[in-house]
Amino acid sequence: MARGSDFASAFGPGSPTYDQVYPGLLDLLRRFGDSPRVGLRFREWRYQRSIAGLPDGSGEEAFARHTYLAVLTRIMARQFLGAPTPVLNSQQLRDVLAGDFFRERGIDNFAEDDHFTWPTSPDLAQQALDVLSPLSQAALDYRAQNPGPEEFSELYRDLAGPQIPGGASTGAVQTTPQSEVDSEQSVYHAQCGSGEGLYRTVSTIAGGMLERGLDEFDTLLLVLDRVAATDMDPLAVSLARVDFLFALGGMVTGPHPPVVLPVYLSDYQSPAEQNTVSGQNPATVHTFYVGGPQLEFRLPGQVAEDIQLLEWLISRLPNYLNGAALRRISQGNRAATEAVLIAFHNYLLAPKLRTPVPDPLTPEAAAIMEQTAARLVGLYLEDEDLFWTFLLKNVAASRVLGRRAFDLTIAG
Repeated sequence: MARGSDFASAFGPGSPTYDQVYPGLLDLLRRFGDSPRVGLRFREWRYQRSIAGLPDGSGEEAFARHTYLAVLTRIMARQFLGAPTPVLNSQQLRDVLAGDFFRERGIDNFAEDDHFTWPTSPDLAQQALDVLSPLSQAALDYRAQNPGPEEFSELYRDLAGPQIPGGASTGAVQTTPQSEVDSEQSVYHAQCGSGEGLYRTVSTIAGGMLERGLDEFDTLLLVLDRVAATDMDPLAVSLARVDFLFALGGMVTGPHPPVVLPVYLSDYQSPAEQNTVSGQNPATVHTFYVGGPQLEFRLPGQVAEDIQLLEWLISRLPNYLNGAALRRISQGNRAATEAVLIAFHNYLLAPKLRTPVPDPLTPEAAAIMEQTAARLVGLYLEDEDLFWTFLLKNVAASRVLGRRAFDLTIAG
């Protein structure tokens, strides 16, 4: 079959790399689909597609294809940030898929413990490395320039099948010609898809700022504040993040301030509920219902209405969850949970100097966050899985973006 681009010829259906890697992924998924980590991600991927109204394609074959493309985007991003070798061991594979590689380079949420990290499950990690090593090597051997958004979108169409727009804004969506975007505007891409339009928006706004003489540091911070996107398809979000990253170019390949890419997996199936708790400083509480089980989580308004604070606090929760898992070996679940919750509570009430969020939470807000942390610790101690933390942050962040007033809202 003739391919539309060199990139699709190298990695799309019918290419030697795809024909070698995809069957191996599908075989792993079928053999380990009953394991807790793999099964959870597969079920939640199917649920997310169903609420997005995406066409049926919810079987193991589709999930393996989506995983293949998500892994490829993260490997290409790893090379974009300067990695000179293929992925060599299972720890490196986990660092790339779950995001530690990127966090070490100041990009906090490019990759997270999402639907597509199932190959890093301990019970199949070595076999997954064997399956995915040819993909990593092929990406390194691909000597063309970084693939552009059109090339990623072509693979998205080939591997994801016919799509309808995934995602929805909480208000009316204004379809705006891309040419009308300028560097003075703030822009929200609802239903961002694989990120072609998002790439052009970031390039336009960043390019305009740099042409006016802004330095790269200030330009990067302003772009991250002015451009945001959501989609309801997990694979689309994975591709949109790599397009956003590539559009930032040299601003993130060298020294740079901490980066949080404002691209989130949205879920408008059930709107957040709000109420107020009393105290010396009454706090608004947002209740979110997350995932297929519709697990209930509560966040204080101080956190749920501020993406930067939301990202900062939830991204630090894994340290406390891992601490609970270590402590329970000698202390038991209850004592381990109490110990890490006390530490987390103290952290919330303390000033955080030299961070993007220096102010402490109010006592009322801290108490609500501690309750949510307790719920997440309990879930983590069941199977040591960070997936619910990922879902909560994305659902909450997408609600913030849905309420924010942008100059332009673009569908796509």
